[in-house]
Amino acid sequence: MKARADDRCIFADRIQPNGIAIQESKGLEGLLGPDPAAAAGVVESPFSDGDLFPETRRQLTLTTRSKESPLAAVEPCLRELIKLFEHGKTFGSLICVPPELAAQLPAARQSIEAMVAKGELWEHRAAELLLPLVRQAETLTANYDAVVANPPYMGVKAMSLELKTFTGQNYPDSKSDLFAMFIERGFDLLKQMGSNAMVTMQGWMFLSPFEEMRTNLLSTHTINTFTTIRV
Repeated sequence: MKARADDRCIFADRIQPNGIAIQESKGLEGLLGPDPAAAAGVVESPFSDGDLFPETRRQLTLTTRSKESPLAAVEPCLRELIKLFEHGKTFGSLICVPPELAAQLPAARQSIEAMVAKGELWEHRAAELLLPLVRQAETLTANYDAVVANPPYMGVKAMSLELKTFTGQNYPDSKSDLFAMFIERGFDLLKQMGSNAMVTMQGWMFLSPFEEMRTNLLSTHTINTFTTIRV
C-alpha cells in the first residue's frame, strides 16, 4: 500500500506482491496411489471432513505407474511435498523447502500441467489439489528484495507439542518465541542486500534464550534502523 501511494502503476508493470495462504496436504497421499517404497499392501488415505479441501470426499488416483506417464518421473517429489505440507496450517511460512526438493519443483509443475493437457487425469480436480503445493513451495524457496511482517507472538510454553517439536528441530536459536523464528525466516527469504523489516517484541535484543540468535544475526547481517513504538 505504501508503494502504491508513491506510484499508482507499481503493480501493473514491474512489481508483484507475493501473498499466499499455506495449504495443508493431509489426505492427499491417495492421489498418487500406494507408495512403491512402502511395504506391500493396500494404502488407504481417505479424505476427512477436516481436510483443507472439504469438497473432495472420495479417493482420486493419478495414473503414475506407467513409464509414459508425465508424473512417473516426479512422483517422489510430489510425495515429499505432501509430507512437507502435512501440517501447513500449523507451521505456515516457517516451513523450509530442502534445496534438493526445490530443484525438482519446475519439473513437477511441468509434469502436472502436461498431464492436464493430455487429459490423462482421472479428474482434473486432482491437478488443482497438487498444483497449489508446488506453487507454495516455489514461493517459499524464492528470494525477495524485501520481507515485511508483523509476526505472531507465542512463547514456547504455549506451543502445542507438534509445534514445539518442529521449531526445536528447525529453529534452535530462536525457538523460545514464534516472532523470533520469523525474524530468522525473514532473512532466509532475502536476496543479497535485501531488507528484512519486522514489527516485534524487544526481548530478543537482551534475553538469554535469544543469545545465539543475536550472535548469528550480528555476525551475518547489518542492522540499519531500530524504532521503538510506545502505546
